[in-house]
Amino acid sequence: MLTPLPIARFSGTHAARPAANLAVGARFFETDTLDVFFSTGTTWIQTGVCSRVEANGFSSGNLSARPAAATCLGYLYQDENGVVYEAFPGGWATVTLAETPNQGLPAPSVVVANTGTPDGNATITIQALDALGNNLTRRCLLRVWLSATAYGAPTDLGTLTATTGILLKEDTDDALATVATDATGKAVLVLDTTADGNVHAMASIVGVLATGNAAITGNA
Repeated sequence: MLTPLPIARFSGTHAARPAANLAVGARFFETDTLDVFFSTGTTWIQTGVCSRVEANGFSSGNLSARPAAATCLGYLYQDENGVVYEAFPGGWATVTLAETPNQGLPAPSVVVANTGTPDGNATITIQALDALGNNLTRRCLLRVWLSATAYGAPTDLGTLTATTGILLKEDTDDALATVATDATGKAVLVLDTTADGNVHAMASIVGVLATGNAAITGNA
């Protein structure tokens, strides 16, 4: 996943708002009207919506625990009532999050790339995401299957290995597998294909993993 470049935040009274051509791509919070504006470079557009790619980060918690806006400029914060705020130098502005959360369920992102020169290998990068679309930095259990068509039946298209995470079991050789991510929620699989063609990868998060251990002694 690419990390978006932060968009500049300014705040002040309506009268202090600079000319739009002096703040191209910036967001401005009017502390006297409580309105948020975006500069196109030629004009200011009033907007109460902030998409995730326009934010420097996202956190949530009780409104009483919300940090000072000046300590997390450009961040979005969701309180216990689902209200989303955007941090500006002059304070927090209420906004609407443009993306729709996935109904409280964690879900993975799946990217398939033709790698090498190319060399016949499909690199499949799977990242576990939380319900708000942020990276879920936990070890997760995935079910992954491969096909020549989107959501098609599991099909053996080559030889499957893992370079990040663990390929725990191939339930159907090189077509349907149980995979554990690394501690960052990522798994990278490589399919060495037997013939040129489309590779579709599908994945779901089965659960979040935990572990325990003890040193056992006393064996004869």
